[in-house]
Amino acid sequence: MLPDSQLKDIQGFVASGYDYAAKATYFFLQFKDQKKSKEWLEKIIPKITTTERWPVDENGHLMPPKVVLHIGFTHAGLAAFGLPDSALYSAPREFIDGMANRKHILGDTGASDPENWEVGGPNNEPVHAMMLLNATEDTFADAYKAHQKLFKESKGGVVVIREEKAFREDSGREPFGFSDGVGQPIVKGLVFTSKPVVSGNIVNTGEFVLGYLNEFGVYSPTMVVPIETDPKNILPGFPDPQNPGYRDFGRNGMFLVYRKLKQDVAAFWQALEANTFAPTEKGKKAEVLWLAAKLMGRWPSGAPLVLSPDHDDPSLARADDFLYERDDPEGFRCPIGSHVRRANPRDSLQNISWGDSIHTSNTRRILRRARLFGESLFPQSAFSDENDMRPVGLKDDGVSRGVHFFAINAETDRQFEFIQKIWINNAGFNNLYDNKDAYVGNNENGDGVMTIPQVPVRRQVSGLSRFVDVIGGGYFFMPGIAAMRYMVEC
Repeated sequence: MLPDSQLKDIQGFVASGYDYAAKATYFFLQFKDQKKSKEWLEKIIPKITTTERWPVDENGHLMPPKVVLHIGFTHAGLAAFGLPDSALYSAPREFIDGMANRKHILGDTGASDPENWEVGGPNNEPVHAMMLLNATEDTFADAYKAHQKLFKESKGGVVVIREEKAFREDSGREPFGFSDGVGQPIVKGLVFTSKPVVSGNIVNTGEFVLGYLNEFGVYSPTMVVPIETDPKNILPGFPDPQNPGYRDFGRNGMFLVYRKLKQDVAAFWQALEANTFAPTEKGKKAEVLWLAAKLMGRWPSGAPLVLSPDHDDPSLARADDFLYERDDPEGFRCPIGSHVRRANPRDSLQNISWGDSIHTSNTRRILRRARLFGESLFPQSAFSDENDMRPVGLKDDGVSRGVHFFAINAETDRQFEFIQKIWINNAGFNNLYDNKDAYVGNNENGDGVMTIPQVPVRRQVSGLSRFVDVIGGGYFFMPGIAAMRYMVEC
């Protein structure tokens, strides 16, 4: 583990999704007055949840915080606090640009164009920061009121321009019905596991947190400030002597990707139903579920097709110890174009060795976090055999539903944007032809296809449209605690 002094400086979002704190509100903020904004931030800093170890009770049980708070700033938000130009313009290009200006890289076209967004787009109020409040059911109301009071006390210095309510299903499933958050990387120094890991799933801290070595054995680019702007020595220096006149503003910070994703649940299951051949209702339900699993690469419980190719097995719901090229090179179990195989190809990237493939995959990893919005279209118990209510014959009810998606990484262009452009939306991924990601790919015209390898003849799922639209988003920087103290003082 990292030293306690560092754990206390890193925002906790990188170490946990805080699933137990199921209620959430996301505050999108503008800083109207620099002095008042700094006074507000000074009050907020002690409330920020860090990666500091949770205490234990007298029985040895962990005692996680009931109220969880994190904050991220846009480039404009950091500028509003008066950061030196050296910090603002040593930031990565994609962070300076902002997500809306990267739409062609991300595939945000058609209905997903930022022109149509609810938040973060060119037709919306500029966002300076996003504050994430999560809490348990019994503490959420009081925590929410306390932060509303702090906003009010800023006397117009900090303005809430939008709030997004969010929640987590007890089942842990997203609106399509699949278990969410499976297959996360294990972050060296932040997450400990006693289970054997055979898939190269332990990833260097520097892939997610600035100031630590990444998978290339170097430090990711950071933001710097002149040493004379930090007379109180709040910020750390650099681990090497290359920048003697500067301090490291980025140390223990991370870049946060936020996307509000609207899911067309009815259209997704209708498209799969249209691709079935089973003559009976029972057979159709089974086939629809099989097709959905093939497109995802896991069953609704989370069980991976590589380990359980023929049926769902809830006992394997969190299983992640497998490889593709070694265990399923032709994709007969888990199709090459499936969502999970694209998001983390592991050892299966073509034209390089399996070891180089694992290394390359680990240089593109992200940490995913998510909460939901909108009521589910069908019961999340629908996939149990005893209920036999698998989503067949679904009709859209007009309710907006989906996921508040977050990705944590150290280099957004190398990690999140690469995955989105080169793996998710690339119709030629891993030597495929005309196959984009069937779940979240930008299949704009309803002519998307997905190839399922079979013997003697492969099967093709056709008529796939864009089932997930982006309706909001932004790129944020989540500073370390020391960096936020510097923001107050600078």
